[in-house]
Amino acid sequence: MTTPPPDKPADFTASDILSADAWTGRVPKPVLGIDVVCTKIAVDFQNMQRDSVEECVRRNLELLRGATGSDCAFLAPLNSEDSTIADVQLARSAFAQCRPEALTGSGLEAFPWLKGRLESLRLSELRDTSAPRKEQALDAAKFAQLHIGSALLVALRVQGKPAGFLGLAHAMPRGAWDVNLQLLMKLIGTSLATGLERIRTEARLAKLEERTNLFQAAANDGLWDFDVESNEVYFSPRWKAMLGYGDEDMRGAPDWRSLVHPDDLSRVQTAIRDHVAGKTPIFESTHRMRHRNGEWRWVISRATARVDKHGRLLRLVGVELDITERKLYEEALFREKESAQITLQSIGDGVITTDANSTIDYINPVAEELTGWRLEDAMGRPVEEIFRAFHEETCEPLENPLSVSVRRMRPIKSVRPMLLIRRDGNELYVESTAAPIRDGSGHVARAQPPPLVPREPRPAHRAREPARVREPPGAGAEERQGARGLLRAVLSRHRSVQDRQRHLRAQRRRRAARAGGRAAEVQGPLARHPVAPGRG
Repeated sequence: MTTPPPDKPADFTASDILSADAWTGRVPKPVLGIDVVCTKIAVDFQNMQRDSVEECVRRNLELLRGATGSDCAFLAPLNSEDSTIADVQLARSAFAQCRPEALTGSGLEAFPWLKGRLESLRLSELRDTSAPRKEQALDAAKFAQLHIGSALLVALRVQGKPAGFLGLAHAMPRGAWDVNLQLLMKLIGTSLATGLERIRTEARLAKLEERTNLFQAAANDGLWDFDVESNEVYFSPRWKAMLGYGDEDMRGAPDWRSLVHPDDLSRVQTAIRDHVAGKTPIFESTHRMRHRNGEWRWVISRATARVDKHGRLLRLVGVELDITERKLYEEALFREKESAQITLQSIGDGVITTDANSTIDYINPVAEELTGWRLEDAMGRPVEEIFRAFHEETCEPLENPLSVSVRRMRPIKSVRPMLLIRRDGNELYVESTAAPIRDGSGHVARAQPPPLVPREPRPAHRAREPARVREPPGAGAEERQGARGLLRAVLSRHRSVQDRQRHLRAQRRRRAARAGGRAAEVQGPLARHPVAPGRG
C-alpha cells in the first residue's frame, strides 16, 4: 500500500523537500516558506551535472520566480571572449510583459552602471526604470525598453572572471527590495557560481586529460610521476607497455634502480642529484632499462623535479622514449663508417671526398702523399685548391673532374694522364675518376664513398691521343643503383715529370730536324706555360 504524500509543512522531511519529485508536479507541492525553497534551489545549483545544466537552471528559475512572486526570473551569462550577453534563460509568469531575453547579444558597454558592478555577488537594484538615479539613467532606459519596471540583480564570477548576473524583474516599479530576499539572492548566486565553476573545471580537466592522452599516444612517450611524500608512483599505460608490464604488475612503487643497467646507474643517479640540487634545468639521460623479458632497452629519459624551500625533493615527473631501434641503427652506421674509413685509409689509390658544394671533408693517406696536403689542412677547403690539374702537353689548366661530374650529374674518367701540382710546387702525372653519388631524391648527397679500385696509368704509346673525357663502363648501372654519397677522385702515380719532359723534347727535336734542319731549343711545356706553385 502506497503511503500518501504529506500535505502539511510540518510533515515534510528534508528528503521530501529536496527531492525532484516534490517540485515537478508528480506529487503535491509542499506549501513552504521562501527560505526553504531558496535552500532547495541552492542545493540543486551546487549539485547540477554538466549534461543537465540547462534543465537544472530552467527548473530552478521557475521555482525562484514562483517563490518570490516576481514577474520574471532570469540568468544572463556573459561570453568570456567578448563580454557580450549570451543566451538568456528565464522563467516568466503567464501574463508578464517583461522581455529580458532581448538582452541576448548586447554588450556590457550598453550598461555602464552594471558594468562597474560585476564584483562577485554584488547586488544591484533598479527600483523604477522610469525615474532612475542619475548614474543609472542609461541602464534604466535599456531595461525600460524591455518592459522591465524594476529589477534586482546579483553579479556572478566564475574562476575569477565575470560570468553574468542572476535577476528578478517586475513589469511595474516597486520600492526597495526586501533585505531577506537580497540575502537569499546572494545565497542562490553563490551556489550557482560554485556549480558553474565546478562544471567548467571538470570540463577543463577532461579536455586536459584527453589532450595529454593524445600527446602521449602521438609522442609514444611513457609517463611516470613519483610523489615522494606519499611514496606513490604513477606509470602511464604506454610506459608499462614499453617495458612489457601490465596494469597488475606495477601496483607498488618498484625500486627503479633495479630497472636501470648497472653500467648506467651511477651516471643516472648523478644527473638526478644535479637536477634536484638546481645545477641543471632538467634531468635528461640516455640509458638502458630492463624489459620484463630480461633484455635491455635503450631509453631517453627527461624529468623535472619540484622541491620545497629547503631543497628537499617533493615530486619528480618524467617521460621516457624507447630508442632501442634507433640506437641499433646508430651502432650499425658507426661500424659501417669505421669499416669504410679503414678501407679508405688502406686503399692503394688516393681518395678525395667532398660535399655537394665541392668542399673537401676527407682525403686518405695516399691522397695526402700525392697532393702534399694533410687531412686537417685540406678539410673545409675548395677541391680546386687541393686538386690543381693541367693538360699533360699544353699545360693549360683543366677543370676539376669533380666539378665536371657534379655539373653533368654522371661519373667521368680521364682517359689520359693529367699534370697535378702538389702543395710544395712539385708536379706529377695522375689519372682520375669522379662520380656524383646521389640520395634517393636525385640530389648530390653527403656520405661515405664505397671502397675504390686502383686505376693503372695509360700505356705510353697512347700518350699523344687527343684529350677527352668519357664515362667508365657500368656508369649507368651505378646511377641506377641510386648510391648515396659524395664525389670521389682516384689518383694514380704515372711517371715522373722529368722523364716525360725528356721524351717530349726528343720528339720536338726530331720534328724540327725533319722540317728544315733548323736547330731549335725546344722548351718544355712548363717553360711556355709556367704553373704557380701551390699554397703552403
